[in-house]
Amino acid sequence: MSRVTVRNFGIALTLLIVTGACFGYVVYKTNALEVTLREQLTKMEIDSERESTTYRLQKIAEDSKADREQLTAYFLPQVSDSISFLNQVETLAPLHGVLLKTDSLDEASDKKTKQAWVKAQFTFSGSEEDVERFVKILESLPYLSHVTQLSMTARSADNWEASVGMKVYLAKYE
Repeated sequence: MSRVTVRNFGIALTLLIVTGACFGYVVYKTNALEVTLREQLTKMEIDSERESTTYRLQKIAEDSKADREQLTAYFLPQVSDSISFLNQVETLAPLHGVLLKTDSLDEASDKKTKQAWVKAQFTFSGSEEDVERFVKILESLPYLSHVTQLSMTARSADNWEASVGMKVYLAKYE
């Protein structure tokens, strides 16, 4: 082999090695950038999903505002609001022909569930029909409540007396 051929062969081999090294470096960098790109795409998907969830939750909050307000109206927000409950009961009594006396109005709570309520005790009198109708009205007041105790007694043929105990639940939001 001649010297020119060996030199050309050496140059070609050097160029082949340099080209191979450059190609290997480009492949290595491409793989590294591919990993970075995949990580960024994953982060973008997560961010997009979070954004979508946030918009959905905002939409649900806006759409359910009236329902939540109505639901809140079924509870007494705090004990001091029991005055409005008591006023409502005292306003309804004469409209339905009964004489109402509020015996007690206290705050209580369940030790296990920590649920708070206002405990009300009423005594009212009137005709048998009026007393029964007023008991039904108390059972259907627009509050989360229930009658815990009821006793009806005939005082005379035209006069009945009822003693009613009620629990009206308080909405305690934390």
